[in-house]
Amino acid sequence: MKTGRAPLPTKLKAIRGTLRPGRRNVREPALPSGVPPLPRDLPDSAKPAWRWLVRSLTPMKVLTKADGQIMLLAACRLADYVTLQKFITEHGMTYTYTTAAGLSSPRQRPEVTAMNAAWRGALEALVQLGLTPSARSRVSTVAPVANADDELEQFLAPARKGV
Repeated sequence: MKTGRAPLPTKLKAIRGTLRPGRRNVREPALPSGVPPLPRDLPDSAKPAWRWLVRSLTPMKVLTKADGQIMLLAACRLADYVTLQKFITEHGMTYTYTTAAGLSSPRQRPEVTAMNAAWRGALEALVQLGLTPSARSRVSTVAPVANADDELEQFLAPARKGV
């Protein structure tokens, strides 16, 4: 079982400028940019979050059609957080619990714990998608390639070193 940090995607390493040809996985699948289809099982409450994610990620050109599941998780967790936040705003973070002996004490609502878990889940998904300030601070733009031949040469260079 592996421990430590999850490996960064190659595309993200290229954007950051930390891609080293000797450590590149030449068999890594390269997926074209694109918006994943709206999942049929996406709850109505999560559709605004889905649309926000698509609007935010499309200009970054890091979104692929294969990213539908992480988008679904992010949208649902964001929707859960908003729903629980509204409930807590209306009802408060605590309630009064009365024992069988007639003693009462304030208790934290279970929805507070659920809201915090939804926030953590949403934050983890947003980090994976590069949508937090700290995730963006580690990303820089890639200089455009002069022509397709140069790009092909850069792609083939690691393979030629091994031959």
